[in-house]
Amino acid sequence: ITYQPLKGKKFTQSLMTPLPAESLMAMSHAGWRVDLISRLCAQSINGINNRSAFRLHTEEPDPEFFQLLSSFRKIQDAHATGVRVVKIEGEKPVNMLFFRREGMDPVTLAEIDRIKKQLGLNPDLNEYQVVYGSAADNDRQLAILTRSMLQVLTSLAAYIEVPQIHADEDRTTPNTAIKSDLKAGLTPLIQIQSATDKPKDTFVAIKYRDYWYWIDDKDRRSKRMFTFLMFLFGLAETGKQDRSPVITIPTG
Repeated sequence: ITYQPLKGKKFTQSLMTPLPAESLMAMSHAGWRVDLISRLCAQSINGINNRSAFRLHTEEPDPEFFQLLSSFRKIQDAHATGVRVVKIEGEKPVNMLFFRREGMDPVTLAEIDRIKKQLGLNPDLNEYQVVYGSAADNDRQLAILTRSMLQVLTSLAAYIEVPQIHADEDRTTPNTAIKSDLKAGLTPLIQIQSATDKPKDTFVAIKYRDYWYWIDDKDRRSKRMFTFLMFLFGLAETGKQDRSPVITIPTG
């Protein structure tokens, strides 16, 4: 079977173009965990920075980043947030994030107010425009600097349990993300194990340089993240579909 590798414009569109900020908000509204989406796909929210997406450049997140995601998750669970599209004649549709206050308990209302304060949003409003970027133009915007699929893959690569000998020989950088997550009191996004012997009961496995790398079939969290990654690839696919793999039959 022959596969055509991505290159040129197709590579740029699929791997290097930032994911649409409004699509990430729509995914959270559809039920995907907002903290999971943001940890993996957002580099910053209104200037509050996530951990660096580059494995060779270790940069810890701003202290308030994960606090912000925790508040967003709480109001998501309380059904106190949502998204909608506003269409204005002669202009492009505007994506809006809104907070529901009516009928919400005091704890949820406090979380909404905390989010507004952390993000520098106008406290008198409950609806804000979602835009792409590292900073908002005013206090009525929520600016999300999204990652590209290349940055997403690089970020997840930091969770691979690389063989110590490969790190010692400077063939690759050691696993750092899991220790950093645990130190911050977070559950690691994914766990990819490695060993010389072929593993059993795997969800997905691959052999590279005499080592096996795999996700355990009993690791539901990592399996879900891998499936989510496949979904993101579909979201990033913006060009024309390539032809299916070609089956090559040798003759002679």
